[in-house]
Amino acid sequence: MTYLYRGLNQNGEIIKGKIHATNISEALKKIRSIPLIPLDIKDALKKSSLLNVSLFKSNKVKKEELMILTRELSVMLNAGLALMRALKILIDANKERKLGEVLENVYEEIKRGESFGASLEKEKKHFSDFFINMIKTGEKSSNLPEVLMNISKDLEHSISVATEVKNVLAYPVFLLIMSFMALFFIFTFVVPKFTVIIENMDVELPRYSRIVLGFGNFMKDNLHFILLFLLGVLLVPYFLRKNEKVKYYVNQFIFRLPIINRLWVEIELNRFSHALAILLRSGIEIVNSLKMSIESMGNLFLRKKFSEVILNLKRGKSLHSSIEDIGIFPRMSIHMIEVGEETGKLPEILEEIAALYIGKFRNSIKKFISLLEPIIITVMGIIIGFIVISLLSAIMSLNDIRF
Repeated sequence: MTYLYRGLNQNGEIIKGKIHATNISEALKKIRSIPLIPLDIKDALKKSSLLNVSLFKSNKVKKEELMILTRELSVMLNAGLALMRALKILIDANKERKLGEVLENVYEEIKRGESFGASLEKEKKHFSDFFINMIKTGEKSSNLPEVLMNISKDLEHSISVATEVKNVLAYPVFLLIMSFMALFFIFTFVVPKFTVIIENMDVELPRYSRIVLGFGNFMKDNLHFILLFLLGVLLVPYFLRKNEKVKYYVNQFIFRLPIINRLWVEIELNRFSHALAILLRSGIEIVNSLKMSIESMGNLFLRKKFSEVILNLKRGKSLHSSIEDIGIFPRMSIHMIEVGEETGKLPEILEEIAALYIGKFRNSIKKFISLLEPIIITVMGIIIGFIVISLLSAIMSLNDIRF
């Protein structure tokens, strides 16, 4: 594939060009070997696609863009460039994207005398509390390049896990959607046609045939209401997702579901452990590190449970005993954290725990999907088989033949 790129050379000049590679990762390696600091890269074939028309552009900065931004900003600051010069280069490299507009606002705020962290806070829609607090800590400790690299690694980890989950769930979700579409088509178009043939004939149908034909007629007669109901089912979660109370109770309900509970706990413990390791390695003290690590978790119910760890820590308890009290971490992980506290290698131990949980999650999700796929196929086969038998029974009844 051909990629268009912009890169920064050793003299601080922006170089544009094309490069051939099998994927973006290989293209980035080739650009760095030139040597250039890659600022922007995109598929040449997609340059003129509809996605580049302003009407179709996203109004929010993507995680992938933030990952590249923090990595390249870290490299430029380590190379000796001033923050304002580095931001200007990144603004020029992202002029056509939402990121360029956001960075321009941040740049103007810094010119007015605001700190980098405070400027990002004014663009809170695009940057998480975790991101902003990390930047503020990097500024205070004069260790901004390293903190930026740690943020980039954290974002890379988050993107990697999310992509893995999406890839694994893609086929079962596709299977479910296609199954529901097939049932919808059968009940709204196929079954009513059989009803038209049979309804004028004085024939006693089997009960299950009457149920199928009646349900088909109901769907045909109330198609508009059914479509509105389905639209509501899809839109209600979208509008309620920002309601913290609703989200909390939904998270609590999901947390209590068998199998799903284990999968969610594994992914959240991975996220918590990885974030805490990154924060401690960046020099942030333990209480603030815990606060930010808890904020990085997606499940509000688990967040509330983990907030008890901070209270226990403030009362003078050790980290491992504070975590033990909430009863979510397994015993082995608690012992590992205890060893990390005793040896002074807590960030390294937490990274090991994060790796352990992502490994467990991968195995669990594979087993779950391997069970889910045949269950979906079997259930849909039974439903469609029942419909077919019911329709055939109705046809046979026309000649007083019982199926």
